[in-house]
Amino acid sequence: MRKIVIISSEFLKIIIIINLIELSFISVFHNVLIFKITNILLGDENMQKEQAEVLKTANKYMDNLKIGINDAVELFQKGEISKGCSLIPDISKGIEWIIEVITLTKDVQTEEINISEIDKKFKEVVEAFENEDYILIGDLFNYEILPMLEDVHQKIKKVVSE
Repeated sequence: MRKIVIISSEFLKIIIIINLIELSFISVFHNVLIFKITNILLGDENMQKEQAEVLKTANKYMDNLKIGINDAVELFQKGEISKGCSLIPDISKGIEWIIEVITLTKDVQTEEINISEIDKKFKEVVEAFENEDYILIGDLFNYEILPMLEDVHQKIKKVVSE
């Protein structure tokens, strides 16, 4: 006997977003491995130039990422849940890319950039999605993740300016 269960489209969006977030973090580790192999093949001097260029790109990108997060926060605060949720995949890809850049450019960083806290907070975002707590999602982005990203951005700016 088959049982048919109807699930709201909001719930399906949340499951898809959670899966995208989980896949994004798996992708980061895959890219780190490829980067380390490339570093061995190209040599340190060329790799440091490449790392500096990547950090310059990240510096420019951070403003757009922060704007996207602010837009999502505003939408969650207004109660426009589906619009806010629609921005999450792009935000997660952006954060994934920044984490990847930080991980792969440790050789040229003058000051260590800690990304472990961002990862922890993002796991809280996933938990908030599972609980359908959109206010908490907005608060985590606004009061936890954005300040961390601002700190990361300032450290990237410092490296790029040197």
